[in-house]
Amino acid sequence: MTERRSKHNARRTDEYAEAITINLPYPIVPYVRMTRLGKFTSEAAQRYLANQDNLKLFMRVDLDRMLPPRMPLAVDISVTVPQSVGHRCDLDNLLTAILDAGRGILSADDRWIASIVIDRRIGKDWITKIHIRTEEA
Repeated sequence: MTERRSKHNARRTDEYAEAITINLPYPIVPYVRMTRLGKFTSEAAQRYLANQDNLKLFMRVDLDRMLPPRMPLAVDISVTVPQSVGHRCDLDNLLTAILDAGRGILSADDRWIASIVIDRRIGKDWITKIHIRTEEA
């Protein structure tokens, strides 16, 4: 059986949730393309990878239960960005950053996500709400 957490953090199967909602009050650095060498030399790549570590930390702290592994999932994401960011970054790069950070935390693998709904709004501060639920097959 493949678990998404280490053996020290593993949950029993009767503790699995049907849905999880996570609120991230943290800015998201949109996904950037990088080469193996670029990870170490590109400032944009370094900023993205550091942001990924912070997002993973926030996601782990906010989780009280896990979704069952190997189940089709539906994901709803609402991102509120400050006016200064506005529409300057691609929505698909924001989505990729969120899914990359949540790999192994929110879902066992991206392949199990059957549907995604994402919207971006202009507001005062960064607020990201992620709602993941099991989808009936």
